[in-house]
Amino acid sequence: MNPLLVVDDITKKFGGFLAVDGVSLSVDAGEIHAVIGPNGAGKSTLFKLLTGVYTPTRGTVEVSGTAVTGMRPHGVARAGLVQVFQTSSIFPRLTVEESVATSLLATSGMSMSLRRRDWVRLRDEVASLLGDVGLLDEARSIAAALSHGDQRALEVAVALGCRPSVLLLDEPTAGMSPFETERMVALIKTLREVRGVTIVLSEHDMDVVFGLSDRVTVMHHGQVLRVGSPVEVANDEQVIAVYLGGERV
Repeated sequence: MNPLLVVDDITKKFGGFLAVDGVSLSVDAGEIHAVIGPNGAGKSTLFKLLTGVYTPTRGTVEVSGTAVTGMRPHGVARAGLVQVFQTSSIFPRLTVEESVATSLLATSGMSMSLRRRDWVRLRDEVASLLGDVGLLDEARSIAAALSHGDQRALEVAVALGCRPSVLLLDEPTAGMSPFETERMVALIKTLREVRGVTIVLSEHDMDVVFGLSDRVTVMHHGQVLRVGSPVEVANDEQVIAVYLGGERV
């Protein structure tokens, strides 16, 4: 299988500090790939390099065979790689359906006016996206009034409005109750199974990581420590020592 996302020797220096050091990874189409590691391992910096927020000191990033190294974030998104951030990024005064419609309009190059006929033509796609994330019944609700878990689901729907081939999820279950976490895990599975989206996620909940992922990349001090299946990673002595607290999962 040809990789959909290819990262080769990506490196980022901030002055004399080497935040990401020669990271390479590949993610196949339809894969759920987790990037884990202790705080300060370089995960957030890596995601910012992938999405164009940071320009790498060295190395390359390709999405679906297109080089996106050095592109601005909107160019990377057009190439098919879109991120859902850990902190909330909803449109608080818009309704749920208006939020998703705005994303679809921007992606389609249409006017951003929500009163135009173009939005009416997008209603079916808006409804489909909201159905996939479990928010169809909340379509007319104001985004700011949603629960934390529903706001995160809305952020995913807005990201899907960009029609990504690769979706980056930064700590998707952060701050969630056990029930909300179960819903998010089910949603991530749905994205892969129904929409065929390839997913790269960073997550501290090891039950989520090992329950969802096809492969796991472990980072430590800005470098790749281990890449493997959840079982391989969970039983790797180095990973246990530096990240899993000396306990096997």
